[in-house]
Amino acid sequence: MNQQYGRLSNVATVSDTAQRRQMGVVCRNWFLLTSERILATKEELLKTNGYSLQWKMNIETLDHEIYIKRTCELAREAGERDDDPYGSLLVHDGEVIMEETNRINTENDISYHPELVLARRAAEELEPEVVAETIMYTSTEPCSMCSTGMAYAGLGGVVYSVSGEHASELRGGGTGGIPCDEVFDRLGSDITVLGPVLKEEGTAVHRSF
Repeated sequence: MNQQYGRLSNVATVSDTAQRRQMGVVCRNWFLLTSERILATKEELLKTNGYSLQWKMNIETLDHEIYIKRTCELAREAGERDDDPYGSLLVHDGEVIMEETNRINTENDISYHPELVLARRAAEELEPEVVAETIMYTSTEPCSMCSTGMAYAGLGGVVYSVSGEHASELRGGGTGGIPCDEVFDRLGSDITVLGPVLKEEGTAVHRSF
């Protein structure tokens, strides 16, 4: 009886591992195909005289605090239901178009980070030229996984409240991983990065959970 159970457990483990690998391949291929379409459009936009400079000037002069405050509210919502305290939203032309929170526990999915979910949705639901002019606001600097997804999606900018390094210090572990601007540089992405913004509010969120 125990030997039979052991064999079944091994089979289940192998099956689960195979399914996860297959899912990883599917997700990677999806991101690559989608990113090719979006990056091609973004390259055309960048060829327009002054587009890149004008975009950077615009993002640097926007009022970011109202959006960062909302991401902190979303992060608290996540923490209160026992998910990790992270929240993010997308803004295009001054309008919040999508919001998301961390749900790694409620969805039993270690990849359910709000930035990655929003990057995937943006790539799937928005036109490439809209994605290229969309800003990701997030309560904490995106991790390397989420930063990679954002680069593939072709988002225009990211604004965060606290750095990954500071968040790791507050939560008692790790070094914060690779800074998002370094990930973008390695991937050849020109996503504009601004932060910290309202660092005290983002810090208070992490200290609460």
